[in-house]
Amino acid sequence: TNQTVSVSSGWCNITNGFLTGLSDGNRTVNVYANDSLNTFGLNNNFVVFVDATNPVAEFGTNLANNANRSNTSVTFELRGYDGISLSYLRLYGNWTGSWIANQTNTSPINATYWNITVDSIPQGKYIWAAWVNDSHGNQAFTTSNRTFTIDTVAPTFNAIENQSIALNTALTYDINATDATIGVSVYSINDTTNFTINNSTGLVTNATALSAGYYLRNVSVNDTIGNRNWQLWSVNVTADTTNPSVTINKPTAGQTLTSNNVTINISFSDNLALDSCSYNVTTSIGGTKVADNTITCGTSSVEY
Repeated sequence: TNQTVSVSSGWCNITNGFLTGLSDGNRTVNVYANDSLNTFGLNNNFVVFVDATNPVAEFGTNLANNANRSNTSVTFELRGYDGISLSYLRLYGNWTGSWIANQTNTSPINATYWNITVDSIPQGKYIWAAWVNDSHGNQAFTTSNRTFTIDTVAPTFNAIENQSIALNTALTYDINATDATIGVSVYSINDTTNFTINNSTGLVTNATALSAGYYLRNVSVNDTIGNRNWQLWSVNVTADTTNPSVTINKPTAGQTLTSNNVTINISFSDNLALDSCSYNVTTSIGGTKVADNTITCGTSSVEY
């Protein structure tokens, strides 16, 4: 690039002279002068060093984007390269609560990966990036951030209850668990002969007709990283030889009623869970049914 300045004599100062389009590296600046007779002469020359190109920051293979880790120690692989020389290479991350340079390499080797291990990263989801600068102040981040998750805690069961059912009764019970970081992945049970569990939802059913007896089983849950929790859970299958108990609390036997609207209060109970309850009303001699309805099991009232 060339520039021309008009001067009659004396010193020539270029206060706003810019040489544009120079490539990086050592460049020689030549200064010429000519007189009114167009006689040229090389007055002086000097050498300048040009470095106008930012370095490049890059990720390595570790840690892959969206990685899940069950270890709080993580090794990061990053590098920088520059056409001249590097000054600093830094690992940026937000696991301390702020987006800051967490580790700094003060003597990086150009275009060579740096592996640095950071210990005691808390549980959570984070982002990281590489930053590099050269000896002339040019700098750059990686063109994007990478994400990773630390999860060292297994899922937690939500109040599992042991079950008691009557012989020849189908079992249906929903086992639930939660995971604070990544999420529940798989439910399992250690008896697939007698029980079936939906590995996504935790719903347990009997795989075959259960014989009378006490079944103590291990139910497990994993998150997507493999952190596992388990708990003992029982199913007690009993042969039920006792009939349910029914008590008419109101009206009482022999009571004379003076209203067409009668409140009937009945108590139902059993040693096992009741399946359904009902009542009926007949004429005084017990012949003709005038009402035959279902009612909520337990102790319930109904208007008749």
